[in-house]
Amino acid sequence: MKHIQIIISGNVEDTGFRFYALRGARMMGVFGCAQLRKGQLVVQAEGEESQLSAFVEWCRKGPESAIVSSLVTNEKPVFGYDDFKIL
Repeated sequence: MKHIQIIISGNVEDTGFRFYALRGARMMGVFGCAQLRKGQLVVQAEGEESQLSAFVEWCRKGPESAIVSSLVTNEKPVFGYDDFKIL
């Protein structure tokens, strides 16, 4: 189990990106949360390496109405999420 923080910048507000992240996380078995913060989407994600890699690529693409200009990942200590939520 691994925990990463994903910070997504660009046109991410009012695009449905949090719900897009929720859908991808549930499809891939990733737990955590998504929250808009200062014009960026900040995602906490936990899962196995392969799940997280696929989820990061899902987020890199983003929903059709979003424009991802930057995506940064940082490894964090495992928190123990048991679901994926929108904050």
